[in-house]
Amino acid sequence: MSYYTGHGVPCGIEVSDQDITYNFQWSDGSWHTVRGVLGYDPNWCVTGGDSGGLVFGINSDGTRNARGIVSAGSGDSKWIWWTEATDVINNFNAKLNPYT
Repeated sequence: MSYYTGHGVPCGIEVSDQDITYNFQWSDGSWHTVRGVLGYDPNWCVTGGDSGGLVFGINSDGTRNARGIVSAGSGDSKWIWWTEATDVINNFNAKLNPYT
């Protein structure tokens, strides 16, 4: 959704809390406890509809690594919560290399 609202790919998001647990209310009114990462950008980092989108980091050599998927964002679009890729993979007992 960020792309369609003219924001493109947000860059410069700083990790504020590497391992945060928070309560999140779904659209059906139910509350769920979520564990993930909290990030912040004073300008903008997420918009409605970005949930489930890829969060990635760029290494000093220009390569990218998957950090996780967008879980939630703040109303002012300056805070983002995401679930780490390793947590998703481990939750489903998946392996990226089936031969290991």
